[in-house]
Amino acid sequence: MKIATIIIILAVIIALSGSSVTERSKNPPAFGFVALRQLTVPTREAVESALATFLPPTSKISELTIDDQAVSFKVDDQEAMFGYLPIPIPWGDLEEPCGTSWLWPEAEEQLKDHQAHLIVMLLGDKGVHVDRCLLVTRLMAAASMAFDAIGMYWGHGPVVLSADQLQKMALCATHERLPLLVWINFYRERNWDESFSLLTSGLNYFGCMEIEILGSTRPVEDILDMALGIAQITIQGDVIKDGDTVGHDAETKIRVRHAKSKWKRKGKVLKVEM
Repeated sequence: MKIATIIIILAVIIALSGSSVTERSKNPPAFGFVALRQLTVPTREAVESALATFLPPTSKISELTIDDQAVSFKVDDQEAMFGYLPIPIPWGDLEEPCGTSWLWPEAEEQLKDHQAHLIVMLLGDKGVHVDRCLLVTRLMAAASMAFDAIGMYWGHGPVVLSADQLQKMALCATHERLPLLVWINFYRERNWDESFSLLTSGLNYFGCMEIEILGSTRPVEDILDMALGIAQITIQGDVIKDGDTVGHDAETKIRVRHAKSKWKRKGKVLKVEM
């Protein structure tokens, strides 16, 4: 696949990913980026080993081709590719997620000097969206192992993680334990009165309402745990109605409202009153 073709595909999928949920097809484009220290094409053996590390044992890899433009292959019946882009990810895209990353405080320092990146993507729209995102996450981890990778950028969040963090999360990812910290940016903010606020960015990509928790006096770990739990069940298909209560046990009753965003985002959000 020629570099011009990859850039055209990239432009199209970025345009589509900026659409609202109602404007998209059933399956939005599934893709992510891997930041490289330098672009060095790996051997076939390195690619095959990395894919075997992160894909389920039942996955069948076929039609694997490596050239000076991309690694392309099929995973079962889905076409996939690691497209080479011999330029850095635009810093305008990385600046915000680097500045808000509490999992990778060194993100800005380490990503500033990357020289190239990969677009890791599935072609076509077969399958369920969550399944496709799980597969792309595993493929990004494989690419980060096979290439000279620093980290990853999930633009739908937006989220940045180191290559090691991505690989660890991808190895543990299942339907019951979604890699939410790969997909969703959980912004945390300490308020002037020492309370915490949290908001998510990235749930919209899965057709779900974003979450906002404002001015909570609970421990920040409890706030994050609640947001993670709500994100998990809503991506899995549960619908939280206006006024419903949520909690990890029968004694915990935390009310959730459908409300306008404090940050003036489009549509309503799940405002968790905790």
